[in-house]
Amino acid sequence: AVLNLTNVQLSDAGTYACTVTDRATTPQSATSQAATLTVNRAASRTTLSASASQVLSGSALTLTATVWAPGGTPSGSVKFLKDGTNLGTVPLDASGRAIFTLLPTQLGTHTFQAQYQGSASDSPSIALPVAVQVVPATLTISGSTQIAGVTVSAGQTSTVSGAGGGYCLMVPFGWTGAVTAPKEGYHFEPAS
Repeated sequence: AVLNLTNVQLSDAGTYACTVTDRATTPQSATSQAATLTVNRAASRTTLSASASQVLSGSALTLTATVWAPGGTPSGSVKFLKDGTNLGTVPLDASGRAIFTLLPTQLGTHTFQAQYQGSASDSPSIALPVAVQVVPATLTISGSTQIAGVTVSAGQTSTVSGAGGGYCLMVPFGWTGAVTAPKEGYHFEPAS
């Protein structure tokens, strides 16, 4: 016997039990044992992008997962993970995207993943991971004037050098400028 299937749709995905009955045999018909027929869901593909490869601690990072499926715009949801830990699940929008925004504070390089959970007609898929480095929101500048009591300035931040001339300043990440250490009666080389 031959089984011909026509007009199979993505929505037909699933497993079916099929039997064959021979009604031509008389006086009784014969029925086969059940065989399993599986109509697979369409293969989906998921990609993940991050708004930046490096962010300041506490600053917004936006992850965008885009899911493609051969039958058109997929439905369902995407699970977002950071270093293997579930961050949350977001439903796909009308364009097949799920967007997740977070404020990472743990310093270092972290791996983010997106896992499409699948739907009745589309199979699950996992995006390639994306690495993002979380850096401090401030930087420390330290050094020594070798003279106590010198006011050391970096932009809007200043401090006075200690007994041995050492100083430590906190400046915003990305700050550019000169560190100055003027003191009447002294000349510093270099000046900044």
